[in-house]
Amino acid sequence: MQPQTAPSPLSIFDAPFLDGDFDFQAFLPPMPQQQQPVDTSMHDAHHHHHPQPPPSDKRQECLQKLADLHSALMADLNTVRASRVATESSITTLRADAAAHENCGCNVPIGRMLTTSAQLLEILHYFLPSPASSSSSSSPPPPPPASSTSPEDSELLLLRPDIPTTLSILACYAALRRIYRTIFATIDASLQNFPPPLRSSALPPLFPGLALGGFQLGGNVGLQVLIVAQLSESMMAKIDAALGVGGDGGGGGGGGLVGRQPAAKGVLEAVVREEEAEGAEEGIPGGERPLREIIGCVKRAC
Repeated sequence: MQPQTAPSPLSIFDAPFLDGDFDFQAFLPPMPQQQQPVDTSMHDAHHHHHPQPPPSDKRQECLQKLADLHSALMADLNTVRASRVATESSITTLRADAAAHENCGCNVPIGRMLTTSAQLLEILHYFLPSPASSSSSSSPPPPPPASSTSPEDSELLLLRPDIPTTLSILACYAALRRIYRTIFATIDASLQNFPPPLRSSALPPLFPGLALGGFQLGGNVGLQVLIVAQLSESMMAKIDAALGVGGDGGGGGGGGLVGRQPAAKGVLEAVVREEEAEGAEEGIPGGERPLREIIGCVKRAC
């Protein structure tokens, strides 16, 4: 009798692919839950066995994650810029043979893009206000005198990012948008060079060996790209909502991080304008379009 092996953990591509309303959040790394009111008697009974780290330690951990993410995004952006598959000319010369599939199939760092997106969303969730505080007035009350500051007030102050932290978050957001724009402009350019009947045979698979519920997708490039586009669109929408910006980077959301810091809204709008003005990397046609439009074109082409 063969020994039984433990089932492998679910990934975002292990579940059946549904329509555009499919919620990919269930397959993403778990996000920190917002603070909920707890029963004080139960808390006291278990406090000795399950001590909670002080808010200052949580903040320091979050800031370290932000610093690591900023460094990772800069490295990933340089990788995208330097990648030979991030140009139209290299994609149009691909041949449908094993060597082309092996050498060009996975050079675009899509997995890294989705991973860093989840990490940025986790950091943003740390700074989101609790439901009780978000239901209060949108304009924050004046800070109480230092002598009357309660522990709850101190914790809320720790959850509010300062200007250097906010600028670092916005820098990560701008770099991530540039990575999304470059990757999807590359995919869009490649799809436009092959009519639909030839795409599956002429383009290398993004995920060799990918299967959904036993259905092999190794040769179905269109469906692979559609899955990536849908997941990426969902991730960016969640990040925009956490930041409090409009659907394509505009500052019209009103809540989230920039909603709590009016000055940050203007900075974010300026960052997005400059990022869009620069467009994608040189040599990628159509990279100057809004990110939502680029992803929409990719989905329609599939």
